[in-house]
Amino acid sequence: MGQNGIALPTKRDFAQQVAKSFRVSPAEASAFDLALVEVNEIADDESQETFSLLFQAPADAPAVQMTYEVENADLGKMHIFLVPVKKNHNGLYFEAIFNQLKRSEQV
Repeated sequence: MGQNGIALPTKRDFAQQVAKSFRVSPAEASAFDLALVEVNEIADDESQETFSLLFQAPADAPAVQMTYEVENADLGKMHIFLVPVKKNHNGLYFEAIFNQLKRSEQV
């Protein structure tokens, strides 16, 4: 469960948002946009799913590992722990790893 008992989006939910924008609102910095670049399955069985998300941010985004408030037009607001993993001419990349139990309707 996510904050306030609300279930976090599933791997399928995130997969539908590839190439779409997510707004990040750091507590002590200016807001910036991320683009969801990849959703990668790590493990999946009848009771849980483990996957990673790779986001691309502007090159000047703060390269700080922390829990960010992230908002997407379709998925709403959530808190995600993002880790900067690489930087190149295209921007700064953040990764998030999810390991969560499947909801009963997914099983």
